[in-house]
Amino acid sequence: IIESPLKEEVLHIAVSYNKLWKLLIDKYITKTELRLATDMSTTTLAKLGKNETVSMDIMLAFVMCWSAVLMILWI
Repeated sequence: IIESPLKEEVLHIAVSYNKLWKLLIDKYITKTELRLATDMSTTTLAKLGKNETVSMDIMLAFVMCWSAVLMILWI
């Protein structure tokens, strides 16, 4: 048995959602409204609040929802 000299490395990326929170405040949108509109769980919202990473599926849902909201606001 030959063991590989390569070991898995964990990459930690700093994440901040501060601009998101500011944007929500500017648009008078609550975190709960964001959660319901994007169909995200309370656990995911808590992760966002703690600046933790979330899945790309959640981020995609957020982008799609936010794009729709912006289109409604600009019409």
